[in-house]
Amino acid sequence: MTDHLPNILFFPHDRKDQSSKFPVTSRISVPNLLKFIHYRCSPPFPAAGWGPGLWQETSLQQARITHLEKEISLLKAEIQALHQAQGQLQGQLSETRSESQRLQRETHALKQQQSHQEQLQGLCSQRTWQLEDMAEKLRKLAEASETLLTENAFLKVLLTIAEKHRAAESGPERSPPPEDTTGPL
Repeated sequence: MTDHLPNILFFPHDRKDQSSKFPVTSRISVPNLLKFIHYRCSPPFPAAGWGPGLWQETSLQQARITHLEKEISLLKAEIQALHQAQGQLQGQLSETRSESQRLQRETHALKQQQSHQEQLQGLCSQRTWQLEDMAEKLRKLAEASETLLTENAFLKVLLTIAEKHRAAESGPERSPPPEDTTGPL
């Protein structure tokens, strides 16, 4: 079973013989109904009972209908343009959102890099301070080592002199073994 819309019948005032049925094949819409009424209500020639005022009123009504049809077509075109603009704006909004998300990811990555760089700079500063401290300790150790080497050489010289002095006092009967003077100082 198929649903059908009821037939639409038009009964013009005082012209029952001109009654007509809206075509079933046409789609029922305001523009189609207006066209049908306009076509059926405008006689090809003025009727005998029509005066010039009624004929002018009919012409004025036809002009109004034509004007309304033009307005409807303009509104349809404007609605279509608005739909296109809406689609473009939605596309731009989508692009802007994806760009915003990309920028947020890049910002997060840059913050992580900055944090990592700050950690590396802190570690570098700590290592630099440790190396400077170690260099200072090594410098002090080198100075102490030089002092000890100088004192050691001085003690060797004193020991040699003391042994020679003791050997000279004990006499020629015991001569000390010759010392190696080319050894490390």
